[in-house]
Amino acid sequence: MEDLAPGREARTLVGHAENIRNAAYCLIHAEHSQIAQIRNLSELARRHLVEEQLHESDVTRLRASVRGGGLRLGPLQAAGFRTVGQLVQQRHQLAHYPGVGPATVAQVSTAIDALARTIATSVTIRPDANRPRPYDAQLLLALARLSLVRREIHATVPAARELHDAIAGHLIGARRAASRWRSLWRSPRGRAADRDALSAVADVMRSPRLDTAKMAVSGAFRKLSDEPVVDQLWADYRRRSSELLSLLAAATGSAAPVASAQPSLSGSASEPPASAAAQPSAARATTVVAGLLPVGPHAHWVPHDQPVQLGPLLIDGGLFYLGQGLESVHGMVEPALIDPSLRIDLKNPDHEGRGLDYWPAYEDLSPRARAAYLSWLADGRRSPQAPIGYVFLYFYGLERRVLVDLSHDANAFQDLPAIEAEVTRLLSVYGRSDSFRSYASGFLDLIRAMRLGSTPGSLPKRPPALSDDHWSVPLMLRLGLGSFAASGTPVPTDWARAWAWYHPSIYPRTPQTRCAEEFEKLFELRYTQRFNEGIRLRPGKSRVRLSYHPASAGIDSQDIPLRDFPDVFEQAAPTRMLTDLVDSVTGELDAYSRWLGRNPQGRGSLAAMALLPAELADNRSSTVAALQQWAETHLGGRRVAVVNGAELIAFWPGTDQARLPKADFVALAQLLSRLGFGIEPDIRFGGPALAQTAVLFRDEGETSRTAGPAYTAAATLLLLAVAVSAADGEVSVEEQEHLLSHLKHALELNRSEQVRLEAHLHWLIVSGVKLAGVKKRVEALAPDRLVEIGDFLVTVAAADGVISPEEVATLSKIYGLLGLDPATVFGKLHHAASRPPSANRPTPAIGPVVVRPASQAPIEYAIPVIPPSSSNQLATATRRPASASVPPPSDAFTLDSEAIAVKLHETATVSALLSSIFTDDDVMVNTSPTTWVTSADPNASSEQADRIAGLDSGHGALLRDLASKPSWTRAGFEDLAARHGLMPDGAIDVLNEAAYEKAGEPVIEDDGDLQINQYAFGEMSR
Repeated sequence: MEDLAPGREARTLVGHAENIRNAAYCLIHAEHSQIAQIRNLSELARRHLVEEQLHESDVTRLRASVRGGGLRLGPLQAAGFRTVGQLVQQRHQLAHYPGVGPATVAQVSTAIDALARTIATSVTIRPDANRPRPYDAQLLLALARLSLVRREIHATVPAARELHDAIAGHLIGARRAASRWRSLWRSPRGRAADRDALSAVADVMRSPRLDTAKMAVSGAFRKLSDEPVVDQLWADYRRRSSELLSLLAAATGSAAPVASAQPSLSGSASEPPASAAAQPSAARATTVVAGLLPVGPHAHWVPHDQPVQLGPLLIDGGLFYLGQGLESVHGMVEPALIDPSLRIDLKNPDHEGRGLDYWPAYEDLSPRARAAYLSWLADGRRSPQAPIGYVFLYFYGLERRVLVDLSHDANAFQDLPAIEAEVTRLLSVYGRSDSFRSYASGFLDLIRAMRLGSTPGSLPKRPPALSDDHWSVPLMLRLGLGSFAASGTPVPTDWARAWAWYHPSIYPRTPQTRCAEEFEKLFELRYTQRFNEGIRLRPGKSRVRLSYHPASAGIDSQDIPLRDFPDVFEQAAPTRMLTDLVDSVTGELDAYSRWLGRNPQGRGSLAAMALLPAELADNRSSTVAALQQWAETHLGGRRVAVVNGAELIAFWPGTDQARLPKADFVALAQLLSRLGFGIEPDIRFGGPALAQTAVLFRDEGETSRTAGPAYTAAATLLLLAVAVSAADGEVSVEEQEHLLSHLKHALELNRSEQVRLEAHLHWLIVSGVKLAGVKKRVEALAPDRLVEIGDFLVTVAAADGVISPEEVATLSKIYGLLGLDPATVFGKLHHAASRPPSANRPTPAIGPVVVRPASQAPIEYAIPVIPPSSSNQLATATRRPASASVPPPSDAFTLDSEAIAVKLHETATVSALLSSIFTDDDVMVNTSPTTWVTSADPNASSEQADRIAGLDSGHGALLRDLASKPSWTRAGFEDLAARHGLMPDGAIDVLNEAAYEKAGEPVIEDDGDLQINQYAFGEMSR
């Protein structure tokens, strides 16, 4: 036959062929479709009859449905419930009525279900002309069509099958060949195949042999599609009631599946999906709706275990509305309702969702979009690439089932578990959409709260998971905390963690997210330490409200107060406790978090272990164990050992330098301290950077993190003694040990500082002291400053009231090093030893005084000892030679606390002066500590007014100058610190320590250039 060219004639012919094919398809499956329709309508009728009888049944009838009795109906009757139907309508809100607890709600639900099953087995489905119901007309129409199919349509099925098979396989190609536009995008071979398909269809449509078949199929389809008026249906039923009722009994008497091999609307015949064919016949009943058959207006909910056949598509899993005429609460057509009478285009489905509106509705979709939506449902609603609009359209139906049907449909509550599981599954597939995740998460909270109100003890044991969206508070978290408050139960650790994460007043800083695992563990430890079993909450007056704003435009918002759950989420006192705890844990992990930010792959390394809190550090790791073994090997049974600093540096990851950077050394020193060891030199205590020679020692007592004024002064005096020894070689080891013992007790060092001072002496001895620049810096100091240093040294020597010849000799040599007259040492010592305690001290003289009248007797007396009642006695471990000229006192001495306070203040001041004499080149750099202000300081009140965050005037002035610029070069900062008389590294430590106390952040960030944290400076200035 002559080939048709693309154009109107070809498209018309293909359209006629498509209509014939569709009509043939409907006739082939007409019997299956009508039987499925009858079964669905019968089940709907059964439910309607059950609901009618429930509304007519007195509530007392429920007692007979409860085994063992015990059903409390008094509170329900007092609330005005008279019939079971009324209880069904308010089923999910019964727990809100006075005297009705969760146990009673559960019993009532069980009794209603049992009564409904009893009624369902006793009702008879039969149209009644005297009492017609809404579904009766549709049922009669389906029965009449089934009768027509068996009487007349069966005869045309062979012809319909022949036409269908002749046309269906060629329609797709013929449709392309009939369109010039579609032909342009085909290859030459494809266009030739399409032309052959068009020719085959034309042969069928123009074949005289098939004209009879085409006429028979068209006539039968018109008869089947005819829909008589209601009066005609009832008249026909009166004439043939026996026949139609027999058909009804036969159709509803078996639940066997009716799915069978069906040709696809898109082409050739295909077998039914395996998932449908494999089901036991007694377990499943498939609803078959032929896409082009007239379908009655009644719509219904398809349960999760009910498969539905829509044309060639088998949709398993249910959970959607099917039919016609279902209105939303606002009077419009329900957006989620699938209307089988609407056309679908399975040949060109809109899988990209280009025709979707913001609020999609099934009836407004294009045929291509409906085909894509139904295909997505049939595919299990699992394709991650599906447009989110299709997911929302399906979600609208789930919302309606819970928010609308639950108030009047007794079976809706039974769907809650299936709907909850389905929404959870959808979230796992489509949670990438922020909008859908927000709606679905809130909807899940709503469902769980409804189930919680009717199921005793259904509160989950675990709190909601921590999500990235910590601004949306999960309803189950509020309910859980309210339950703890109502029962007086302490809040468990995991619930407190979730509470802190979602609390709007507690913002998670970087350590919470960068080192989440460590934060969780430390939070649990600190929470238990602070609150033992947990925070106990007091229920207030406010109650948790069940609020939900549906995604569907056809449903109103919900807002229901839950009277059994106090709303304690934002109570002030618990909020302060959680805030303090989170800030504390964050501060402990801040250094570790910063290090991880610079070294993302360094988790588990020695450097990381050093920065972790002791409770989280794994001392059993191989790197830590190797370091500990190295230290034990070098120390053996000794307290102090000289080690090669390069060996210690080699343990540190990522460094091949001869010296460790300051930040790395501090971390290493902290790790050694945690293992029970210390190292000298230590930059935290004023020492230089670790180099080749170091002293390892066993750290005893409570470890100090920084040097106090007393330790700084003691270490400086040791350095002076070693410096004198290096200058003239006349200071013996005994003198040094005597000075060490004297300083330990005179300056009231704690046990850890005493051990460190001893190790420091060993390091000074083995390292030596360079004096090349010391004398020049001494000459640069003002004479009054040098005198102030000398006077302090005399005060320390006389602190115990006993002055030995060794002390006199050492002081004389130090005076010579400072450029002071050694001859003045005796006079100063005499004055210091004879000075009364501060309480009885006279006003200082302004001129010469007589110490003792002149005498001709030889002077053979020792320097007088201050009486026991008024002197400062500090125990000394100094070894006295036999020739000592001063006998030890016979009585114990009492402490003069005011004199000690004055001495400590002087210690800090002189330490700052000494730090200007000794530098890294001289082995020791002394950190200038914060000044100690006591009642004995006459300038305390004036200095306090100028302080920032408790800093002394020098550090406060330095901080103000630093804040004038956002960043400083290292050289610029060192010059500025020198102008203030402070050591750069020591000043950074002091300022940052004060900043952490005030702002929780460092004020100086040392990353090569120094960056000034203006936020921290602002907090410190308050």
